[in-house]
Amino acid sequence: MKMLSVVFSLILVVLAAGCSKGESDAKTSQQFSFDGVKLISPAIAKNNDSSSTGQGSYQLSTDRRLLIRFESLSQHVGGISVNEKNRVEAQVTVTGDTDATAARSALKVCPILKQWMMLATWDYGHPFGDDGKWSQGGGDFDGEGCVRATKEDAAIKTLTFDVSRWFTDYVRGRSQNYGLVVVAATPVVVLGENSGANSPRITFSE
Repeated sequence: MKMLSVVFSLILVVLAAGCSKGESDAKTSQQFSFDGVKLISPAIAKNNDSSSTGQGSYQLSTDRRLLIRFESLSQHVGGISVNEKNRVEAQVTVTGDTDATAARSALKVCPILKQWMMLATWDYGHPFGDDGKWSQGGGDFDGEGCVRATKEDAAIKTLTFDVSRWFTDYVRGRSQNYGLVVVAATPVVVLGENSGANSPRITFSE
């Protein structure tokens, strides 16, 4: 009888530990709009051109790219969970005549390798000092780290990009939150930061 009591007690301990672990592993999905959004193009000469930021939509093409960054991401780094279930994702919504499937083939997002400011242009990440110039026109980015959309919502024309590797390699691994650049192979119109809930956004679990 005493042995049965001990076994029963051990079972209760194991079950309690399992429940406790399940509770601690529970994560909450968070979504934020990118608060740094900047269009760069050889056609936009002024670094403070009003058409390059604060817009409801942006026309992208081979020579029109969108820099995006969530400035406050560093405040969440320690609590963000990245595993098979929990991913870090960037979402972009397209508009106009381009459907989600066509946009999925045309767009990719890539890790930016250099600090930039809202005064960025096609040739410069920022206008201060010699290190402000991009090493190549259109921004310095990790070409091998570019990703295409992993999911699409045709109804609202939203593309989802899994940027977990960028987060773990650059933001968490190197403390470099330089953001991402949206690169287009063909003309695509994407909604901007002044489009409300459909603005470029980042989603993660913590």
